[in-house]
Amino acid sequence: MTRHDDNARPDHRYRRKIRFFADWGADSPLWENGTDTYLMAPRDYGLSESLTQRLYAWCDHWRSHHHWETGWDDPASEEKSRRDGDALIEDLRRKVAAFAEVIDER
Repeated sequence: MTRHDDNARPDHRYRRKIRFFADWGADSPLWENGTDTYLMAPRDYGLSESLTQRLYAWCDHWRSHHHWETGWDDPASEEKSRRDGDALIEDLRRKVAAFAEVIDER
């Protein structure tokens, strides 16, 4: 009889869920329920300095061009946010694939 090492396979029932969205007053677009802070910093996941700076820049762009009542200031700003956000989510998913999934909530 062959034994399976349960530790060798990830237990998907307990995978962390990182939510990705911008919000007022937040420097980072990373959120995780069930944590002490809810708003997470890229360093909490051991992300590279390059990816960290891109995440912060994406939030800065959102705060500079999106108004909570009226939306985007122009279509080009909205498109840049969408395009850059898509690339960030793809990169983030690759970096945290071993322990978490990334949920796009933009």
